[in-house]
Amino acid sequence: DLGEKPVHYIQFDGVNSSAEVWWNGEKIGSHDGGYSAFRVRIPEISDENILTVYADNSPNDTVYPQVADFTFYGGIYRDVTVIGVDESHFDLEFYGSSGIMITPKVSGSSAAVNITARVTNPQDCSVRFVVTDADKKPVGEKNIDASDGKTVIEIENVHLWNGTQDPYLYSLTAELLKDGEKTDEIS
Repeated sequence: DLGEKPVHYIQFDGVNSSAEVWWNGEKIGSHDGGYSAFRVRIPEISDENILTVYADNSPNDTVYPQVADFTFYGGIYRDVTVIGVDESHFDLEFYGSSGIMITPKVSGSSAAVNITARVTNPQDCSVRFVVTDADKKPVGEKNIDASDGKTVIEIENVHLWNGTQDPYLYSLTAELLKDGEKTDEIS
């Protein structure tokens, strides 16, 4: 049972070195690189389904490293998960990411947090971003149209992380809203 969500992805946390993914005899995705996660969308779910994964760790010029001081194991060696989402959701096919990209730029005592949200089916959707400090208090918030997907949140009197001496961290929560109802969330 895959739950009630209408769209499903299979997430592979590690397949070394190259993978082809087939669903009911149809190739639905491929990935090169054994050390990064990737996802493929399941096109249609029947009562009985066959998932086939071909893993190949033979030398391949598109996958690095080719030589190292450790053994290159092949096959599926990390977790495989099924993810269910609504039709409108943060993009799960963007290089194994959450669909949210964050680039902070510090200048003096303030920071500009550049945020990009990649959304699948963004029509009639908005994205609400909230930055919280280490005490979970909001320090910045923006609402944008999901079709645009980009914004900047300014943080004044920024508290910078300083390794083990001062491991202060901020958090970002992104909520995808369709007609005012939350359909997806990334923290």
